Amino acid sequence: MKAILLIGAALASATAMVADAPNYVQQNDVRIFERADITGDLAITAFGIMRDTRCTERVICFREDRLVVAAIVQHRGRDREFALELGQPVQLDGGVLTLISTSTPPSDAGAIPLKYYRLNFRWQPD
Repeated sequence: MKAILLIGAALASATAMVADAPNYVQQNDVRIFERADITGDLAITAFGIMRDTRCTERVICFREDRLVVAAIVQHRGRDREFALELGQPVQLDGGVLTLISTSTPPSDAGAIPLKYYRLNFRWQPD
């Protein structure tokens, strides 16, 4: 009887762990011009910064606080160009793609060289 109870408890615990598993895929620290294979049929290649007007914490900011990345999204055999804005989800067939963050801090000293950008993407299937 104890063995049956232990097996039942183990199954319940495993089921709870599966239920708590995130239903998204995340790719972190992707460089500009680096192909990030998110899933078997989804890849992203960021190729430029269209706008980076993020504010540093040291200053009072009167401008738009935005980061917009030019990227090629390869999804289910199709290549499409997107302007991915930080925090703004893009609906694709089968899910949502979001540029969720960057580990590159903003700069008040002018443009940041592309080689220093690191981008974090999330794919959340429907």
